[in-house]
Amino acid sequence: MAGLKSVLERASGPRFGGTSAVTVKALRAYRKQMFAIFLIVFATVVVGVATGAFSLIRFIDEPRALAEFSSAIGLTVGGGIEVMRRIWKEWSQATLILILIEDATEAQVKALIDKLIRKL
Repeated sequence: MAGLKSVLERASGPRFGGTSAVTVKALRAYRKQMFAIFLIVFATVVVGVATGAFSLIRFIDEPRALAEFSSAIGLTVGGGIEVMRRIWKEWSQATLILILIEDATEAQVKALIDKLIRKL
């Protein structure tokens, strides 16, 4: 999974011409990819929680197993939510960049992309 910085570097590089149309196309593809990954991680977390809840019900009479399962569910859900947060952050940054370059000239787009590449 390429980060936003590498997407911007590739889109603004000499190989693709660095035009705003190429950049917009690359950012839209990146947003689509990030959203798909977000949905997959979200579905995985939901299935994990459902499976964990079912397992907790099965082991309700065993306190040790119940504690172990509860800890495992907490760690897994916490990690999944952190991954979703990072993916959502990248997706929203790409959306913001698309909004900024929508009506900008080629020179403005190039200057903006160069600044973003240095900052990211």
